[in-house]
Amino acid sequence: LAQDFATGFYGKLPLNKSQARPRRPRVQIASLTPDMDGTQVFLRARVQTSRAQGSKMVFFNLRQRIDSIQALLTVSPEKVSKQMAKWAAGLAMESIVLVEGTVKKTPEPIKSATVQDVEIHISQVRLTASGMSVNAEHRRSRSTLSPVLTPYCRSA
Repeated sequence: LAQDFATGFYGKLPLNKSQARPRRPRVQIASLTPDMDGTQVFLRARVQTSRAQGSKMVFFNLRQRIDSIQALLTVSPEKVSKQMAKWAAGLAMESIVLVEGTVKKTPEPIKSATVQDVEIHISQVRLTASGMSVNAEHRRSRSTLSPVLTPYCRSA
């Protein structure tokens, strides 16, 4: 197993406890336009959906309130490792992430996002709050439905 050169570019952030406030400006998804092509951006968003395309590419739909954008993580030498792509592909839906990347114009509109004319090519991704895993969601939905499914009984 090769050493992961990208360990500084991804992973779960430690609990901050308000000890540090880097004051790094974050962009809003709604403000991203084709004029920003090639611009480095930093943002916080929820992972609405993610989909791995083989072992070298992961597509995300990132959301801030009602605004969403497609983001792409692609394995590249000295920037994004296969381990980073594998970790990112395993992020649970609704996880909150800090993403750094480059705005790129898209050749055709992205119908699955509200911002359709640009996407973000991710260079760094950090998990700040984990979302619910599919198994946890399944268990939760079963436990909340079980009272509804039990027959109504009257004691005499």
